[in-house]
Amino acid sequence: MSRALVLFEDSRWADLRPLTDTLPTPALAFGASTLGERWRRRLGLPLIAVEARAAALEAWRERPAPALPPGANDEVLVANATAIPGPWLAAVNAGRAPAIWLAHDRIVAARLPFSMVAPGLGRGADFERFLLSLALPSFGA
Repeated sequence: MSRALVLFEDSRWADLRPLTDTLPTPALAFGASTLGERWRRRLGLPLIAVEARAAALEAWRERPAPALPPGANDEVLVANATAIPGPWLAAVNAGRAPAIWLAHDRIVAARLPFSMVAPGLGRGADFERFLLSLALPSFGA
């Protein structure tokens, strides 16, 4: 079971221009909150990191403060902020870890121990590439 959440902005953030010109995708308004807040509410997990373009993150005034990181062996759910949490999450939660879940050619989520996630934190826009470099088994979402 996942004990923490990492949200990331994938390399297709420009598809949402002009909305993403000054804000990262987790900060985009979605109904009464943001894409990132929707993930946090749905999962009820502490958010330990948001990985996105540095300038966009700095422009996000309401950026949530990160929670303390979990233990090295604790499982982390990594979520693409633009993916809408839905029924497909049941397969992610029930699936084996470590692994990546894809929708078409995009990473929508990953589950892995914090020790595997930690080296990628702070990479910002390169976080997606870091996830792919882990060569984890992948499944359809």
